[in-house]
Amino acid sequence: MPGIVLRTPQALSPAVGLATGAPLLSSWSDTAVGAYMALVPMFIGYVLFGWGLAHVPASTATTLSLLEPAVAAVLAVLVVGERLPLLGWHRLGRRLPHRAHDTDPDGSPTSSGHHRAQHQRRGTLRV
Repeated sequence: MPGIVLRTPQALSPAVGLATGAPLLSSWSDTAVGAYMALVPMFIGYVLFGWGLAHVPASTATTLSLLEPAVAAVLAVLVVGERLPLLGWHRLGRRLPHRAHDTDPDGSPTSSGHHRAQHQRRGTLRV
């Protein structure tokens, strides 16, 4: 499945590049930046993402995927200087505790079924 997820966008990229890529080819520096972005962060990111999906439990991958937009928003504020509106901070603050709830007390991510089974064994399941 990771092959399909990763290769489908790669197959569509040349068509999108031909339709919208004229500014990318307008100067050597723009072309160099585009080549760097394609080769370094995108290629390495896809390779590491595929490797990670193959080597971590599904519950861990799900929890990390749910945290990624929040981490990206905070990094955009801290690194790039983006401004997150008050509503964005509010939503971020409301959702992070829910992601923390998706982990076991020892900090390892868990699926809701595993979490439910643990509480059933302990007799602490709340419906």
